Amino acid sequence: MIDTHIKQDYSKRWFTMSENELSSTLQQWSAVFMRRSMHDFLHFARQSGLSMVQMNVLTHIYYRGVGDISALLETLEVSKAAAGQLVERMEQQGLVERAPDPRDRRARLVSLTPKGRALVEASITARSEWLNGVLERVPAAQRPAIAAALRALTQAAETLDAPPLPAA
Repeated sequence: MIDTHIKQDYSKRWFTMSENELSSTLQQWSAVFMRRSMHDFLHFARQSGLSMVQMNVLTHIYYRGVGDISALLETLEVSKAAAGQLVERMEQQGLVERAPDPRDRRARLVSLTPKGRALVEASITARSEWLNGVLERVPAAQRPAIAAALRALTQAAETLDAPPLPAA
């Protein structure tokens, strides 16, 4: 059941909401979402017998595609040797595979195996079950306004992540 203070018509309220109220509301949602998403992510990793670092590697490759070990260094925040050892263990587990880089004979590209891809997709499904439960509790009439607001927030966030345009 939705709390009475949440039941109000947000499609009208958003236009009268102060910047502080909007920021506070967004921070509250972000905190709940991150706490639950991380909980589900960690729970899934543990059930799968993987560490958080291993799940991060799999997720990185899933979303960013095939790359060399140096592409993982920023995500892992470890030395190149430690990243290499981690990738080697994951290769032995059948989660990733390495192949020569056709552009650089010294480098090896890391990609997901079908088993690694299946694990990431299962983790996405597991985490999305909670979101589906949340959506079931939101009245259908409010969903379009929420979707529009989330699209606007996503676009704004993506512009912050985009590289700056060159000066004219």
